[in-house]
Amino acid sequence: MLDVLVVEDDTDSREMLCEIIRALGHRAYGAADADEGLALATRTPPQIAFVDLGLPGRDGCAFARSVRQESSCASAYLVALTGYGNPEDKAATRAAGFDQHLLKPVGIESVRAALQAASARQH
Repeated sequence: MLDVLVVEDDTDSREMLCEIIRALGHRAYGAADADEGLALATRTPPQIAFVDLGLPGRDGCAFARSVRQESSCASAYLVALTGYGNPEDKAATRAAGFDQHLLKPVGIESVRAALQAASARQH
């Protein structure tokens, strides 16, 4: 069982992804923006975080860079969620510290695969 953080400003999308993650047998908690997400991540370090790139205020890439600098959660498996998938977008998410880049809408099999990748890295 993994601790999973979902950082997504759209309430319905955040709650739906949390429910999917819980249905797959993991603990999930959510944040509506990068600052709230970072506060949660430092208090309850996730093993994996799904992060929308288009957050209000600081974007998802800024969140990822901040997480990578926090010793308590620096090793979290980070998954970017976005509507943009060209090579430049993928390079930007890699440079920010993301481990994976998923296009929205994200399907349950993509979520399951990301959770499995995070779990494999833990062991």
